[in-house]
Amino acid sequence: MIKRTVICLLIVLGALLVAFAAFCLLKSERTLSFVPKTEITANYNNYVYANSLDYYSNVFAWKRGGLLGSELITVDGSGNDSRTRIGADRFQCIGEKTVRLNNGILVANGGERIASEVDSFVAFDCGMLYLKQTDSDDSVLYWYDTTDKSHTEVMQDVLAYCVDEGRIVILQNDGWLSVCSEDSVERTVRIEVPYLPFRFMLFQDCAVYPEKNDIFLVNILTGEKKTVAFTERIYANDRLVYICDDEQIFVSFGATNTNGSIVSSVDDPANGLWKIDPVTFAAEKVSERFFDELYLFGGELFGISGDNVYQISASSKEIKMITE
Repeated sequence: MIKRTVICLLIVLGALLVAFAAFCLLKSERTLSFVPKTEITANYNNYVYANSLDYYSNVFAWKRGGLLGSELITVDGSGNDSRTRIGADRFQCIGEKTVRLNNGILVANGGERIASEVDSFVAFDCGMLYLKQTDSDDSVLYWYDTTDKSHTEVMQDVLAYCVDEGRIVILQNDGWLSVCSEDSVERTVRIEVPYLPFRFMLFQDCAVYPEKNDIFLVNILTGEKKTVAFTERIYANDRLVYICDDEQIFVSFGATNTNGSIVSSVDDPANGLWKIDPVTFAAEKVSERFFDELYLFGGELFGISGDNVYQISASSKEIKMITE
């Protein structure tokens, strides 16, 4: 009897050692030598969705639609402006250079074609991260080095990713989050929700994403989850736009009514622009106006409504139109 008990204990101990070894391999897979060593000061949450506005190195740019297609208007610190036709779903300014994504084709400044079948990208001074669809319907995250023109595979089976100061956070299709830095690639927590987010932003150590009419914050290190609810409405066509950096979270909400293929706005107390307290996560209304897009550049809040760009002060609640 004692011998059998000892054998069972040895089997259990061996299984635990195997599980621990597998966990260690899972937690630290490899390193990413290309992660920018310089401090990242831009708010890369601005590029999670298709964007119409950018500000970098004293250059302000926005995309405006027209009868002949969209044009990109750029204004430098001296007030000099230029206008160029742009057929792009996403763009990003790197100093005087502009990187564009048009119908899945990633194009650098000057027309250099970087990759095709691209879903999204984030550009740096030294290269680009981009998510590419493969022939097997897998999404692979790549790093493109602008110096040697090389493409390096970062991770396969990627659903979404976001960039923060010195790290890349990746969500895979199995729900696992990986935090990638120059020194390590570590799987941290698994998001347990019915529908995984196709996009998310980063607020401190939290992945932020909307679901129905709520905002969810999932701690990427512990898995702790917080919910910010604006209304009990659950209609699919309600509009919810959000933006955050490491200090602020803003949400623009617009309730709608659907009649067949016609979607119209309706009155609702939750309509408008809201600021989320970073400590209590309580919501404070900043404006009754709904904005189609929100951006945070250097802590300053901007919103787009129609073809116009507005600068918004959350403290004074003043809204100023800054485009023609």
